[in-house]
Amino acid sequence: MKRNISRLGLITVLTIILMLCSNAGATTLLKMSLDEITNNANEIVLGTVQGSSYQWDLDNSQIYTYSKINVEKVIKGNAETKEITVKTPGGEIDKVIMEVPGSPELKQGQKCIVFLYNADPRYLSNLVGFTQGKFTVVDNVVQENGKTVEEFINEIILIIDTHEQ
Repeated sequence: MKRNISRLGLITVLTIILMLCSNAGATTLLKMSLDEITNNANEIVLGTVQGSSYQWDLDNSQIYTYSKINVEKVIKGNAETKEITVKTPGGEIDKVIMEVPGSPELKQGQKCIVFLYNADPRYLSNLVGFTQGKFTVVDNVVQENGKTVEEFINEIILIIDTHEQ
């Protein structure tokens, strides 16, 4: 009998610990369709990542990555600049690493199509839907869907035209 009570107590304690920890640091992303990603973006650009830098926020509680992207083609919006800075949560400063699940990695030299909101040359841009707002291009093929860049851009333009009607 004592043994059953001990097991029950241990199971209860473990269950409570799991319940308390289950939501700690969790990131939940709702799956977005290409229509939703496109319609929520102020700007959509094709470009190449030139490099990244990392900074603490004002109260030194979070690290952010600032990635500079050279704009090759504007698909949506009025990008007047040839360079956009994209802000994503996470990064590394002085051996302190902050990883945020769902936050995309923008690697130097990587060509990509990014869907941005708050896209204004005076401010930083953010990706729509975290990783959902970044499509990697390798050898003129969009890795996430297997389409050529031209096919994918045409699909995006069709969504934009349909939404504006």
